[in-house]
Amino acid sequence: MKTIPFKNKFITVGVAAALMMTGCTNHSSLLAAGKEEPQEERTGAVKEAKAPVQVYLSDIKGHWGEQSIQQAIEAGYVDGYEDGTFRPDSDITRAEYVTMVTKAMGLNPLKKNSDDQWYDPYISAVVNAGYHRYSDFNNGTWDTPITRLEMARIAVRASNEERQSADNQTSDEELMFLATKTGMITGMADGQLGKEETATRAQSVTIIQRILDLKEGKELEVDKRAASYAEVEWRNTNMESILGVLPEEFPMDLSYGAEVDVTLKQVLVVDMEDPDAAFRSWFPKVIKKYDASESINDYLIAMELTFSNNTLREGYWDSSQYFGAGYHFNEAIIDPDVQEQTHVKYIEMYSMKKHFNGSGWLLMTMSKTEVEDRISTGDFWIDISNRYEPQKGFNYLTKPMRE
Repeated sequence: MKTIPFKNKFITVGVAAALMMTGCTNHSSLLAAGKEEPQEERTGAVKEAKAPVQVYLSDIKGHWGEQSIQQAIEAGYVDGYEDGTFRPDSDITRAEYVTMVTKAMGLNPLKKNSDDQWYDPYISAVVNAGYHRYSDFNNGTWDTPITRLEMARIAVRASNEERQSADNQTSDEELMFLATKTGMITGMADGQLGKEETATRAQSVTIIQRILDLKEGKELEVDKRAASYAEVEWRNTNMESILGVLPEEFPMDLSYGAEVDVTLKQVLVVDMEDPDAAFRSWFPKVIKKYDASESINDYLIAMELTFSNNTLREGYWDSSQYFGAGYHFNEAIIDPDVQEQTHVKYIEMYSMKKHFNGSGWLLMTMSKTEVEDRISTGDFWIDISNRYEPQKGFNYLTKPMRE
């Protein structure tokens, strides 16, 4: 086994490359495109997209990815193993994935040099198309199983020409949000993103099919829970995913030069109607003062604050001074009978006689009807201002939705 430099990376060559997809067999899957081997042993090699073909695979019936796998086979850019299996839950390598993308998207792999690896032309094709950048991988080799994040990067760029320019500096967090927002990536069983989890063959062909669907103008089903998690990782709120509004930038400074430095760190919106809503498990002991059946018509809006005083004096400070009258904070409370709270620390009053430095959550409920009314007028707004410094003005949580 040896390594050779390739585009500033080191690619391992040897037995691992020869047995790319099977690990212990001499027959490769159709996912291992372009590997040089005798013609009689290439029934499982990747093919160029051709006329629809009918292939029976014994292990995809009833699998969640069956439809996408069958579509990929009919499109001609992927096939099964010689033993009649597809092995949908097995890992797929970076090289195999970019090869599939090259075939499915109709890219032209560059002519190979004699010392190229089998996958070099396909890598060059996706790089030249703007789908991949060599800097995307800072560890491993092209034989390393691809992760869900790595797959999302390629998927977003392949489906969005604006992201293909070498000058585009979209962060990984935003790319993952765009992948979930458009429906290309869905969450794991619990809705989490699993960015560093390795992707499977079934996932890879499913995402490629979604890329093709988007490019044809089709609208994909979106996993709002996954989109919420991705949006919070990117911009510290999920207001676009849940409410469809463009949020202001968080963290947001609420100090206004007052005696206490206050930062609104993040804003989470939980649909009380959805028992599996993102972040609902963060607030398991939040209860309503009225009948629980009414809560399904509300959003829980959770605002995390950090705060510290820069002045010592008599008196107290509490966070309620930052929000206008008419807000429903008293309708969302912490269960007083439960000793241990998950994620929730309710903000109380702090003495100004000594220095304090803390963080906690303010919780409020707002009916869906009220939210819809506010959005219909042009903004979803929650008036935030420092009541001790009224001349300093106020902040909205969202950007104006119209001029």
